This record gives sequence, C-alpha cells and structure tokens, in this order.
Amino acid sequence: MSKSLSVDEINTEFLPLIYDIIRSYERDSHELSSLAQKSLSMRDPQQSANDCNTKMQALRDQFNQFRQQVLQINGIAVTKEEQLKSLDALRQQLVMKRDLLIKYKNSCPFDPNNKI
Repeated sequence: MSKSLSVDEINTEFLPLIYDIIRSYERDSHELSSLAQKSLSMRDPQQSANDCNTKMQALRDQFNQFRQQVLQINGIAVTKEEQLKSLDALRQQLVMKRDLLIKYKNSCPFDPNNKI
C-alpha cells in the first residue's frame, strides 16, 4: 500500500454505479405503482431490495477504494505552505540557471561558425 499513485491512475468511475442504483429504485417504484393499479404479479420485493443493497455496497466499496487511492497520491501529505516554499525555491533555481546560461552563451570563447 505504500506505492504512490498519480491522479490519472485513480478509478473515479462512480456515475455508472449511481445510475444503476437510481434505475433500480425507479424500476421498483414503477413496479409497485403498476402493481397497485393493475394488481399484476411483480418480481420478489426481497430480491429487488437485495439488488439495490448489493449495488449500494458496491458503491460504498468503490468510495472506500477511492479514499485509499487518494491517500497514496504523491504530495498529498505536503501542506500548502510547504508546496509554496518548494515552488519559490524552484523558481529561484530557474532564474539562476537561466542567468548562468545567458552568461555562458554571451561569453563564448570560440566561434562556432569558424571551421578548423
């Protein structure tokens, strides 16, 4: 579990499960209303409730897995102040390296166009 993850590696596909749960509840309510109106036989209400509960448990499991994966993202434990301090240090390094490159570019001791 100590393996670090990137944001792209995290499974965030919740919508299909949520859609299935909503459809199950809608189908159950529709069947109940049609049963009341027409007195048709409906599938076992216990099975219907079990289907919804199974889908809800799958969604809970996926949320728990998502929470565990979020904790494994690189830099998640770093505070905002630490991140800003690191960013400032990197910017200073960039400026120093850019200045150094300009310095060496302008003080070239040989002519690159001159062939020996």
